[in-house]
Amino acid sequence: MNKKQKIYLFLSQAVVVASLFLSVFIFFLASSQGNDGVTLRLFGEGDDGAFYWEQAQNVKNGLPWVRTSIYPLMIGNVLKLFDSENVYLIRLFNTIGFFLLILASVKLVKLQYKQVRIEIQDKYYTNSKIMVLLMLMFYLSLQMNVHISILRDIWLYYLYVQNLVLGINILFKKKFNIYYWILWIFSLWLMGELRGYILVSYIASVIVYYLYRAMSRRGKIKSFIFILIVLLGIYYTFFMDFTMPIVDKSLRDGLLYRSSFLTEFSGGSQMGINLIQPNYVLFLINYLASFVGNLIGPLPWDINSVGTLLVFFAETIPMAYILYFIIKRLSLLTDVQYFILCHAMIWIGLTAVSNDNIGTGTRLRPITWILMLIVFSVIYYKDKELSGKQVVPNENIV
Repeated sequence: MNKKQKIYLFLSQAVVVASLFLSVFIFFLASSQGNDGVTLRLFGEGDDGAFYWEQAQNVKNGLPWVRTSIYPLMIGNVLKLFDSENVYLIRLFNTIGFFLLILASVKLVKLQYKQVRIEIQDKYYTNSKIMVLLMLMFYLSLQMNVHISILRDIWLYYLYVQNLVLGINILFKKKFNIYYWILWIFSLWLMGELRGYILVSYIASVIVYYLYRAMSRRGKIKSFIFILIVLLGIYYTFFMDFTMPIVDKSLRDGLLYRSSFLTEFSGGSQMGINLIQPNYVLFLINYLASFVGNLIGPLPWDINSVGTLLVFFAETIPMAYILYFIIKRLSLLTDVQYFILCHAMIWIGLTAVSNDNIGTGTRLRPITWILMLIVFSVIYYKDKELSGKQVVPNENIV
């Protein structure tokens, strides 16, 4: 084991210890607020943690429960397995989900390196793993969604990355493997049971990627985006009331849902972007604003509290840089990386249709940004190698 591998091993262990400590620390802080440790109220707003906790207890005790997703059943069975009603079990369960996310992210890094030169693999592979590890650990919204409450989100993040690992092993390899297919189908089903929209996003991303591949190879991104805009216009104009399978909702349903929050919760952390417009051009202009806001918000004019100011400096600024870095180096991307980024963009594109809330955006977009960080961790070193610049030695990364 060389020096950089030892650094990676040490950091992996440090992340496990730090995550467990953070989980215990926040649990006691939340318990001091008098809600059994379910949710730590930082800025006064509530979340779905109390609902999930109530339903999990019903599952554990064999009582009727409200099935908004499979998540209450999952955590209720965790309580039943240990015959306990201590909410820390659920917090520990979600922390394990974070560890699984790290493992899946490292696998996705490895799959990218299989499409670059051997000398780049040997030189930078461990560096990329270290970068992903550190970026996930210090991704503020990700850590908040894991530890602040007992939300389902971490399992959505993990399952999406894991399904990408399985999908790439199936779609980009000629050899048929029944094990991958069975696991992929089960994982997709489980992801859809947690949140139907995320399964729609995954399927749509695969379709869009292969439409792009069918139209051209790389180098035609601008023309392909133009075609997508035209197709979206046709869908918006003629098929707005078409009910999508799986979620059993139409585009109009999504727009009306978003609009209800504009009138009911005007101000606060709302972006104030109305997508119900008299024509497609106005819709598109407002939709692009929503897309950017959900992708890297809060933007400077959205800052109206300590919380949004913190997110602006901790996420918006670094995310804007990473996005710019990737866009400037699209020519370096491999087919697998285009596939990953397609999933990232489609998910945030669907989120931009129904969400106008900055706080909700920071909770939903980690799927997009985890994928972009994973790609960035490889492209960063590939760019350094091909540009001939000196790369910081591995031992100085930490």
